[in-house]
Amino acid sequence: MTASALVSDPSAIWREMPTSAIPSTLLATNELKLAVSRSTRVLDIGCGAGHLAGQVERPPNHHWFGVDVNPDAVRTANERNIQGAEFCVVDVLRAENLANGFDLIIFNAVLTCMPSREHRAQLLRRALGGRSVTGTTIYIADFLQTLDEPAHLNRYEDGRSLGLEWGSFPVREAGAIVYIAHHLSLREFNETVAIAGLKTVSLRTSAGKTRSGKRVSTFVAVAQ
Repeated sequence: MTASALVSDPSAIWREMPTSAIPSTLLATNELKLAVSRSTRVLDIGCGAGHLAGQVERPPNHHWFGVDVNPDAVRTANERNIQGAEFCVVDVLRAENLANGFDLIIFNAVLTCMPSREHRAQLLRRALGGRSVTGTTIYIADFLQTLDEPAHLNRYEDGRSLGLEWGSFPVREAGAIVYIAHHLSLREFNETVAIAGLKTVSLRTSAGKTRSGKRVSTFVAVAQ
């Protein structure tokens, strides 16, 4: 599949990807564990195989609802039988009013799967219902542009040569493009939060690693 095709419909490649091939390198943070301890109903956007739900302790009578576009990943998540958790196939880019009734909404390494700023804005608008979510905590963790790492800089240049926005790049296996990823700048993140009508409460950057072991900058933000 070409880069332009993947940009036009980012859901398509993630819908068909084998569960074992879905990247999942951002683990639960202290910020997430604290937010979960203070919540009763959690919406996990792009839950994949449910790894995040299995990494945090949850209060009694706590409900965790995960959604993902990939049926195989959702089936795997449900087969894990995580107490108080259920998972459902939902294409968030085409969903409506997902945020109703939740006091914590999680975007863990999800914005990186959106290869254009239009899709990132659409994801937040759809997930949040295009309205205020006063009283709801929004947890966002993702990858930052890492300009001092030659491997990432080469990736960003590769993406730009294909007509992608800066920070987006093709992830290749055996020479074929598997999916398009995006690393945010802090400015982009702030713009995305503002578009969604949210206000950042806290933001922390740190060093992490990609699935292939490359050093990469990451961030964790809590917004309302």
